[in-house]
Amino acid sequence: MAIEKATWHPDMPEEYKNQIVTGDCRELATRIPDESIDIVFTSPPYNVGLNYGFWDDNIEWPQYWEFAKDWLSDAHRVTKSGGRLYLILGDELIWRYKSMSEEIGWKFHQLLAWCKPNIAGGGRITKDWSTLAEWGLLFHKDKRTPMQSGPFNTFNWIIAVSTQSNFGGHKKKLHIAQMALEVPLSWIARTPGAIVLDQFAGSGTTCVASKMLGRDYIAFEIDPDTAELARERVRNTQPPLFVMEPEPAQLDLLQEKS
Repeated sequence: MAIEKATWHPDMPEEYKNQIVTGDCRELATRIPDESIDIVFTSPPYNVGLNYGFWDDNIEWPQYWEFAKDWLSDAHRVTKSGGRLYLILGDELIWRYKSMSEEIGWKFHQLLAWCKPNIAGGGRITKDWSTLAEWGLLFHKDKRTPMQSGPFNTFNWIIAVSTQSNFGGHKKKLHIAQMALEVPLSWIARTPGAIVLDQFAGSGTTCVASKMLGRDYIAFEIDPDTAELARERVRNTQPPLFVMEPEPAQLDLLQEKS
């Protein structure tokens, strides 16, 4: 799998290229040209009352779904024909997001699963079954393009421990809603396209994965402190050493470093 070289749209703001920009994603997206992004990989707030700093994660649901419609429409406008959208979500949100995305014009392709074995046990079960997974809704825009070949797992699920404060490296929890690095690292690796957009950067996990894979990225984060945390993580991430097709051992090494 050769690393794709990004061709930036001539009207793309220079301050967006490989940067985590502070601000509301709906306002910042207005400066992204139409059909200039290959992959949107993001996890929006779940509206469950987490402390996100500048963002209220406990708004009325009609207001939340208007917000969702706005940023999903932005994502569709800026994505190239044949591009893909990955939405990482909890189970309460996936069906409404699926129908809303399809109404906007995204074509649903597949449901992916992120299994988190270290969440098991220790707490009161609030549902009929313990929640040990989050979900990835995979969409494409217009005609689906082939995935990239390479020494990557092609299963529609991944087992990756959730970040914890007592872990080290990229497994250390730095943000209240931090995604495991293996999720974007594995799923972006097989996805064609050189430029990745994350409208909800959080601690910058999508940006870290993009840099490790040699992809270019644009990311937005509304909270200034969280944005600076994400920038620091990306600064401390090494770019790929080789542009050749990686051997399985090299992929294992990338995952071990995460």
